[in-house]
Amino acid sequence: MMRILIFFCMIFVTVGLQTIAGEVENVEQLYLDAQFARVVEYFEKKDYSALSLPGKLLFIESLARTSKGLQAEEKLKPLLVENPSDPSVLAAAGAVYFSLGELNKSQGYIDRALEIEPGFDKAILARVMLLLFQQNFIGAKQAYEILADRDRGWPGSEILFLTGIDVLRAGRNPVEIRNLYKSHAQTVKKSNTKYYQNLESDSRMYKHPGQNILFQVETGSDRVVIPFAAGKKSPRVNTILITIKGKTFKVLLDTGNATGLLIHNRELNELLKPKTGGRTITGIGTESGMLDGYSQYYKSVDFNAFKLLYVNGIYLPKPNPDFPDVNFNPACIRNRVVTIDFVKNEIVLQTKEQFEKNLSSYPQGWYTRLPWYGNKFPYVPVTVMKKKGLAVIETGAEDIALKLDFVKGLQMELIPKVKYLANGQVFKYHHTAVLLSIGRFFFQREEVEVWPLDRFFDPITGLSPDVVIGPNALEGEFVVSFDPFDKQVIFSTPK
Repeated sequence: MMRILIFFCMIFVTVGLQTIAGEVENVEQLYLDAQFARVVEYFEKKDYSALSLPGKLLFIESLARTSKGLQAEEKLKPLLVENPSDPSVLAAAGAVYFSLGELNKSQGYIDRALEIEPGFDKAILARVMLLLFQQNFIGAKQAYEILADRDRGWPGSEILFLTGIDVLRAGRNPVEIRNLYKSHAQTVKKSNTKYYQNLESDSRMYKHPGQNILFQVETGSDRVVIPFAAGKKSPRVNTILITIKGKTFKVLLDTGNATGLLIHNRELNELLKPKTGGRTITGIGTESGMLDGYSQYYKSVDFNAFKLLYVNGIYLPKPNPDFPDVNFNPACIRNRVVTIDFVKNEIVLQTKEQFEKNLSSYPQGWYTRLPWYGNKFPYVPVTVMKKKGLAVIETGAEDIALKLDFVKGLQMELIPKVKYLANGQVFKYHHTAVLLSIGRFFFQREEVEVWPLDRFFDPITGLSPDVVIGPNALEGEFVVSFDPFDKQVIFSTPK
């Protein structure tokens, strides 16, 4: 089994997209269909020097959106020198540097592009995704609505739909999500029957929450504590138990779970009495292929100490017996501060007031507050050998891992390694030694794994983490709290 990204997963809602066979004349349409890998494949067969500026930019942006940001940057740099005031070049730069996690640089290019041409569509798209990542959900929605109203090639396009789904899911309003599914279904009705039916199913599913905001938590007091399942032969320390109608199930606390709640146990799924939506395709770190599941809506999931209400999730049957019954991302909760305590081995849900009261009892220097980035996974700033980057807190992984491109940029020593999975598949990776810091806390390893992470990037932006921090790096030493009110991640230690 891979040691690194055990449950870091992406959910792809574009089930049923048409495939365009043969040579593509209108490569721009592939871009609008969000088929960025096919755009890259098309241009790689061309003479780059003979491409027009729009062609070069489309190639560069699609490289970035397929997590090939360094290649994109290399091609972009001379264009920035030659066209310093061209909004199309500046917007492409915004997308490229966002894919590389250089947020300030990205914002600077996006702002400059929109100063020159306020309505430039690709600059607006880049701004939407940057605002989402900064957890400015209101600003992201406002920018998205500008883009959705334009009368060029954007309305009805797949890239606009996928962007809208990200924006509206972040806003948690089921009425708006339902309407977007329904309107996009009408767009594809004549061209793709299966996709249309899938979107209609999702639209009907989102009728059930009414106007209730999704993914709320209800507790009986200002502070509730749920112990980890110690002594229950759990493969992960950060596992809790859920009991429904006398049946007990294992729940992995997995902050790398994009959807929030993944149910893998069929019996549990039936006990929760879900409303089923459309088919969805999911990528999970332990599996080389994509897995089939179904969108689900659960009115209530009772964790005994707290309840999750109005939950949109996914039922995905276990691909192997080692999977937990549930993957639950507690960082999706927005009306409580969530603390995963790897010292006391417990998860704590508190009101903001109660959390601050408890934190104030810590001596100075025992904790550090960090900006919380990411609308799907919790990212924080990290420094590796004096180079700044982005780390994802991934409690579904194991230990620390680094992205290969990031390590190459630091010219760190790489030791080639090979491992064989149970199915005989060979995985090549590297080891290196590292010293990194998150806020005031340092992590040092003589040996960490280095991976390309080319399967773990956002399908719209191409962004992937530079560093993965798993529970083995936190166990016995750190307490990690997710504060959705101030949009902060707080690392603390009792030592």
